[in-house]
Amino acid sequence: MYGQKSAIIILSLALSITCGCASTSCRKDYKQTCFKTSPVNKDLTKEQGSKLKLIAINSASDVPSEYKNTPIEKLLQYHNLKRKLSPHKKPELLLGMCMDDRLQILLPKNFAYVIRTGGGNLRYNEFQISYAIAIGGITSIALVGHDDCGMVNLAAKKEKFINGLVNKAGWDKKSAEEHFAACSPMFELTDAVGFTFLEAKRLKAKYPKITVVPMLYKVEDNHLYLITE
Repeated sequence: MYGQKSAIIILSLALSITCGCASTSCRKDYKQTCFKTSPVNKDLTKEQGSKLKLIAINSASDVPSEYKNTPIEKLLQYHNLKRKLSPHKKPELLLGMCMDDRLQILLPKNFAYVIRTGGGNLRYNEFQISYAIAIGGITSIALVGHDDCGMVNLAAKKEKFINGLVNKAGWDKKSAEEHFAACSPMFELTDAVGFTFLEAKRLKAKYPKITVVPMLYKVEDNHLYLITE
């Protein structure tokens, strides 16, 4: 059974919660959140992405030793190795991933909290992350980016974005233009691999007792790959 059909807990969709206003600037809304977070450093993510490599998981022996007997290993087994999806009594993992409809993660019932946002950007979902840790009791976070991500090079999609809101949502053009100008810098990526790696590193620094692992979902084969230096 695919991820969205399993009984997972959807904590939030960032674009609908933090970026849903038409008349109010997104940046103003973000300043009212519990955590002050700066926009993505696009130059840094591009530079970092060129230095990283992907590890394929095609058998149980491919899982690195540091992830053996952890929720990360279970995730890789469930999705890549098609381990039987036996229900869990409580969640063990927080899965952060892009909202792209092509990404379908195989998960058993009650195994994971799930946050889906544009580009897998969890910078505006930290209260939900804290809840999953403090109340939900999860011990690991899998942060999943993917190839061919729509958040990469958002500037090239500006006109389509604006026209889409005008024609499909009934917005006036000025509000649509302001919405894109205010919000796109918060979500635009230049390199999905580099961003996912650095975002995982940022989350690890914020939650030092939690295992945080960056991964890439390849749309062409629907497999998860570990991102490493």
